[in-house]
Amino acid sequence: MPGSGIPLGALFGSGLSAADSTLGSYLTVSEMFEEERNRKRELAFKADSYRNDAIIAEYEADHARAMASIRAKEIVRGFRRQNGAMRAGMAVSGVVINDGSAVDALMDRAAEAGRAKELAEYEGEMQAWRHENDAAAAHSQRRFTESQSRTTFASRYRQAKTVWTEANKVKDVWSNLADLL
Repeated sequence: MPGSGIPLGALFGSGLSAADSTLGSYLTVSEMFEEERNRKRELAFKADSYRNDAIIAEYEADHARAMASIRAKEIVRGFRRQNGAMRAGMAVSGVVINDGSAVDALMDRAAEAGRAKELAEYEGEMQAWRHENDAAAAHSQRRFTESQSRTTFASRYRQAKTVWTEANKVKDVWSNLADLL
């Protein structure tokens, strides 16, 4: 500027510095918020994965119980078939089934079938219990992950402080430029 005493190069350089500071501050703030959004997206994805793991584990628990029930029913049906075959075989052989060793044999078979049925149901219940524990752990992990994705007061404070600091930098640079004019 002629007559102002400020060299044009210094004025131009200060203007570039102000523009660079403004752009740098904008990028700093923008990147900070983008990082926060990306962190929240990542945590939301993890939370969804844990929710899906929990749902799958709950289905597996239901499936384990259903399969145990089916196995127990098959054990009972198998016992009845074998018991019927034993009765028929004994009757053909002329054994009286009302008392004695024939009744004992049939009672032993019934007790054996009852234990096998209970064992199948117990094993199914234990599998279901393991799956339910997996589901509970996945739900717990999901809740923890979701809690991490919530923006805390401290995080909001740091964001506001960064924005304020960057705004003050820009203000100071532009004030210095205005003083040169």
